[in-house]
Amino acid sequence: MTFVAAKCFGESIVIASDTMISRPAGASHDMLPGRLKIVIVSSKVTIAFAGLINQSIDAIREVRRLILTGGLLSGVEEILRRATERYASYGVGLEFIVASHVDGVALKRIWEGTISANLHGTCIGDRALQARLLEEEARVPIPIVPSRFEDESRFARAFMQLFDGIYVSGQVGGFAVIANCCPRGHCYGYHTGVMAWDSLRRAGF
Repeated sequence: MTFVAAKCFGESIVIASDTMISRPAGASHDMLPGRLKIVIVSSKVTIAFAGLINQSIDAIREVRRLILTGGLLSGVEEILRRATERYASYGVGLEFIVASHVDGVALKRIWEGTISANLHGTCIGDRALQARLLEEEARVPIPIVPSRFEDESRFARAFMQLFDGIYVSGQVGGFAVIANCCPRGHCYGYHTGVMAWDSLRRAGF
């Protein structure tokens, strides 16, 4: 399980995810370093995924090849749609979020062979955490000095606050990764954060 959330702020889109690899039948030592679940495939297209990791990455690689050969955004969405349809019977399946600035601003969710309409905000993975994220976003203090990126910052900070050891579930964790997508280009945020719940032991140096 994972949790990925995305939200539009005018022409900008912010995507946030965890990095945890879940192993329901065994130990969760793969929580760190985990896996990057937001993939910037070009300067105008970013894809986030939840569910079967290797199968998701295979679909994203196919998307990357299409983009490099000049493929259309509709082709990108169709590759991901077919992948979610193919693995829907696995129970876990695949889900994707696609943020693009190819033909204007577009934010879509793709799951179980379905492509959504353009969305203002969405999430995949542990969708129960969306309500908690909205609560955290409402609690983030308004800065004294206003900024044109204030709303984007509040959303990103709220997501990172889910990793304070109180809210994140046993199947969501690791690092909080943020991607900022705008018409000028898509990039990863300049910082991340992590919370460890176990006792820490000082290294011998």
